[in-house]
Amino acid sequence: MKVSRYMSSPVITTRLTDNLAYVRNLLLKHGISRVVIVDEKLKPIGIITKGDIVRIMASKEWRDRPLESIYVSDVKEPIELKLATPQMTIKKAAKTMVKNWISGLPVVTPITGDLVGIITKTDLMRAFVEGYRGTYLVSDLMTKYPVTVKRTHSIFKIQELLAKHNISRVVVVDNDRPVGIITETDIVFSKHVKPAPNKGKFVKQRVKQYKDREMAVRIYMVPVAEDLMTPDPYVIEANEDAAKAAEIMIEYGFSGMPVVEGERLVGIITKTDLVKGIAGVRG
Repeated sequence: MKVSRYMSSPVITTRLTDNLAYVRNLLLKHGISRVVIVDEKLKPIGIITKGDIVRIMASKEWRDRPLESIYVSDVKEPIELKLATPQMTIKKAAKTMVKNWISGLPVVTPITGDLVGIITKTDLMRAFVEGYRGTYLVSDLMTKYPVTVKRTHSIFKIQELLAKHNISRVVVVDNDRPVGIITETDIVFSKHVKPAPNKGKFVKQRVKQYKDREMAVRIYMVPVAEDLMTPDPYVIEANEDAAKAAEIMIEYGFSGMPVVEGERLVGIITKTDLVKGIAGVRG
């Protein structure tokens, strides 16, 4: 099972001189989670992800600045970029991702270093379905004790948790039962936030007397978890084949699902957990 069979191509790229508003639009337009940073010769020199933008927007250093004024060169991490080649095995690619806490590897030709593709955790889900059916149960690979919030936790608390734990989603619970899921996409990349049923809009109006006339004053409500979450999320039982979880993630474009025993939340299974299975690293 080689990288060439599962990698995605062509690759969406950005330059050091592009701003983060442009990068965000690329991610939205192409429905992807990362873009590869290239130099003047179109050689890969870095990656910027949705998670990076979430952390930048939540950080004290950058949160007061509009994305148009923050450039890729400002936030590019000064670390060695991990690469794959088309002939690398899927297992080695998975081990590289797990060891370095990354979600994608630019794929380059061995001699010239030309960018020919990218292999991501999403691509590895297809490899998992084809090569690992019957190998693991969901309970073997799931992350226990997922980060959770209540229905009324604020958007600010959710952003803080995503950044603090370096995760992509939180589960909304009600008496240990998963009732919703919120991802970094829901917070940063949604074009608008839907109000919860029967909650009204996030903007309310009241009438204020000003001199000799009345005027409407808008009051902006702070969204809470119930307003942002995807309700009634897909869940999977702990004793199911982990390949079934991979199939569901592929079909619906999920990156993770709550794991239950009956109705009780007992964990979460994510692409990262399944990649660890390919790599032979559990827990």
